[in-house]
Amino acid sequence: MRLCNYIAMMLLVANTACAAPSDKQEASMQQETQLNGTHPLRELVVANNASGVVITKAQGRRLQAGDVIERVNGVAITSVEQLQQILQQQTMQWKIEFKRGDERFGLAVMP
Repeated sequence: MRLCNYIAMMLLVANTACAAPSDKQEASMQQETQLNGTHPLRELVVANNASGVVITKAQGRRLQAGDVIERVNGVAITSVEQLQQILQQQTMQWKIEFKRGDERFGLAVMP
Protein backbone atom coordinates (compact mmCIF):
# COMPACT_ATOMS: atom_id res chain seq x y z
CA MET A 1 0.00 0.00 0.00
CA ARG A 2 1.36 3.36 -0.91
CA LEU A 3 2.11 5.73 1.94
CA CYS A 4 -0.44 8.34 0.72
CA ASN A 5 -3.22 5.75 0.64
CA TYR A 6 -2.25 4.45 4.06
CA ILE A 7 -2.29 7.94 5.61
CA ALA A 8 -5.65 8.76 3.98
CA MET A 9 -7.12 5.51 5.30
CA MET A 10 -5.80 6.17 8.82
CA LEU A 11 -7.30 9.67 8.80
CA LEU A 12 -10.64 8.26 7.71
CA VAL A 13 -10.56 5.69 10.51
CA ALA A 14 -9.59 8.34 13.07
CA ASN A 15 -12.40 10.67 11.99
CA THR A 16 -14.94 7.85 12.06
CA ALA A 17 -13.83 6.73 15.52
CA CYS A 18 -14.11 10.25 16.96
CA ALA A 19 -17.56 11.05 15.59
CA ALA A 20 -20.40 9.97 17.86
CA PRO A 21 -22.92 8.01 15.80
CA SER A 22 -26.57 9.04 15.87
CA ASP A 23 -29.32 6.58 16.84
CA LYS A 24 -30.05 6.00 13.15
CA GLN A 25 -26.39 5.34 12.32
CA GLU A 26 -25.93 2.97 15.27
CA ALA A 27 -29.07 1.07 14.32
CA SER A 28 -27.87 0.60 10.78
CA MET A 29 -24.77 -1.13 12.20
CA GLN A 30 -26.95 -3.62 14.11
CA GLN A 31 -29.05 -6.46 12.78
CA GLU A 32 -32.49 -5.21 11.85
CA THR A 33 -35.68 -7.15 12.61
CA GLN A 34 -39.10 -6.60 11.06
CA LEU A 35 -41.89 -6.94 13.61
CA ASN A 36 -44.72 -9.20 12.48
CA GLY A 37 -48.05 -10.08 14.08
CA THR A 38 -51.36 -8.46 14.91
CA HIS A 39 -50.00 -5.81 17.31
CA PRO A 40 -49.80 -2.07 16.52
CA LEU A 41 -46.02 -2.20 15.86
CA ARG A 42 -46.34 -4.72 13.01
CA GLU A 43 -44.19 -4.03 9.96
CA LEU A 44 -41.84 -1.68 11.82
CA VAL A 45 -38.16 -2.53 11.47
CA VAL A 46 -36.18 -2.28 14.71
CA ALA A 47 -32.64 -2.92 15.99
CA ASN A 48 -30.78 -2.98 19.30
CA ASN A 49 -28.36 -0.14 19.93
CA ALA A 50 -26.77 1.69 22.85
CA SER A 51 -29.98 3.72 23.42
CA GLY A 52 -32.22 0.64 23.49
CA VAL A 53 -34.53 -0.62 20.75
CA VAL A 54 -34.55 1.90 17.92
CA ILE A 55 -36.92 2.00 14.96
CA THR A 56 -34.95 1.91 11.72
CA LYS A 57 -37.86 1.89 9.24
CA ALA A 58 -41.44 3.07 9.70
CA GLN A 59 -43.75 4.01 6.87
CA GLY A 60 -47.01 5.89 7.34
CA ARG A 61 -46.99 5.60 11.13
CA ARG A 62 -46.92 7.91 14.12
CA LEU A 63 -43.62 6.32 15.05
CA GLN A 64 -40.59 7.33 12.98
CA ALA A 65 -37.16 6.01 12.15
CA GLY A 66 -34.85 7.00 14.99
CA ASP A 67 -37.53 6.73 17.71
CA VAL A 68 -36.46 4.58 20.67
CA ILE A 69 -39.13 2.28 22.12
CA GLU A 70 -38.80 2.62 25.90
CA ARG A 71 -41.85 0.81 27.36
CA VAL A 72 -44.73 -1.35 26.16
CA ASN A 73 -47.66 -1.85 28.55
CA GLY A 74 -45.52 -0.61 31.44
CA VAL A 75 -42.58 -2.95 30.79
CA ALA A 76 -39.18 -1.35 30.10
CA ILE A 77 -37.86 -2.57 26.75
CA THR A 78 -34.20 -3.60 26.70
CA SER A 79 -33.90 -5.71 23.54
CA VAL A 80 -35.63 -6.61 20.29
CA GLU A 81 -36.11 -10.17 21.56
CA GLN A 82 -37.91 -8.95 24.68
CA LEU A 83 -40.07 -6.59 22.60
CA GLN A 84 -41.10 -9.48 20.34
CA GLN A 85 -42.10 -11.58 23.38
CA ILE A 86 -44.23 -8.79 24.83
CA LEU A 87 -45.92 -8.17 21.48
CA GLN A 88 -47.10 -11.80 21.38
CA GLN A 89 -49.34 -11.21 24.39
CA GLN A 90 -53.06 -10.59 24.05
CA THR A 91 -54.23 -7.28 25.50
CA MET A 92 -57.22 -4.95 25.40
CA GLN A 93 -55.03 -1.88 24.87
CA TRP A 94 -51.40 -1.29 23.88
CA LYS A 95 -49.53 1.48 25.70
CA ILE A 96 -46.33 2.40 23.91
CA GLU A 97 -43.84 4.89 25.30
CA PHE A 98 -41.03 6.12 23.10
CA LYS A 99 -38.34 8.76 22.89
CA ARG A 100 -37.80 11.03 19.88
CA GLY A 101 -34.71 13.13 20.31
CA ASP A 102 -34.90 14.59 23.82
CA GLU A 103 -38.70 14.30 24.08
CA ARG A 104 -40.79 11.40 25.38
CA PHE A 105 -44.18 10.44 23.95
CA GLY A 106 -46.88 7.89 24.62
CA LEU A 107 -49.47 6.16 22.48
CA ALA A 108 -52.52 4.16 23.52
CA VAL A 109 -53.79 1.84 20.80
CA MET A 110 -56.79 -0.49 20.79
CA PRO A 111 -56.22 -3.76 18.90
